[in-house]
Amino acid sequence: MPPPKLVLPFVDYCRVFRVIYSVLDGRAHTHRACIFFAVSGAIILRQHYQLKALPVAGAAAYMVNSDTSLVATFGKIEDGMLVSSAEAFHCWVQCDGYAIDFMAPVFCENLQAAGISTPIARKMFQRPLAEMAESTAELDSDGAFSLFQSVERTQAMIENFEAKASSGDLANVCSHWYRRPPKRISETLDMANDLGKVERLTLHGPEVSGVW
Repeated sequence: MPPPKLVLPFVDYCRVFRVIYSVLDGRAHTHRACIFFAVSGAIILRQHYQLKALPVAGAAAYMVNSDTSLVATFGKIEDGMLVSSAEAFHCWVQCDGYAIDFMAPVFCENLQAAGISTPIARKMFQRPLAEMAESTAELDSDGAFSLFQSVERTQAMIENFEAKASSGDLANVCSHWYRRPPKRISETLDMANDLGKVERLTLHGPEVSGVW
């Protein structure tokens, strides 16, 4: 059976990731900026692909190294269940029956910040929601995942993002810079801050090496 058709081609995913990474880098802890990756990614998908993409928040678990049974977990354990809270959560994009995580290529930095040094490949995460495991105990292969969407966390995420004008401005910069392949994209972008000072952004970011 052929693999299911992706919502976003690999080349496009990599470009979306690089644009968001380039705008965000130096302004925040990139490996913890799941809200910005999700909201900016959804905006790009809506504006450049006319897709009904929504940023979603909740708890999440991804098998990132099945050889060592390493699971990247976002949330907290309560009564044996992975749940989200105001301090422990993750954000991703849901679109056309798929979960798309634009922060996946920097999971390695996220885990390193938590003291986990196991090597993790930088891969695209884009999987059909129908393939989602029902519990973290079922995560038995690379790319296996469980997502636990929270209406409360999603609403709080959107409200908090909209309350910060600078976040919205930077997300709009991402969409303004982005060009859908095979169109060429500028390697630099001049961006003015609130004081009128112009900063030159350079398109960069870690190379995405494969697919989960």
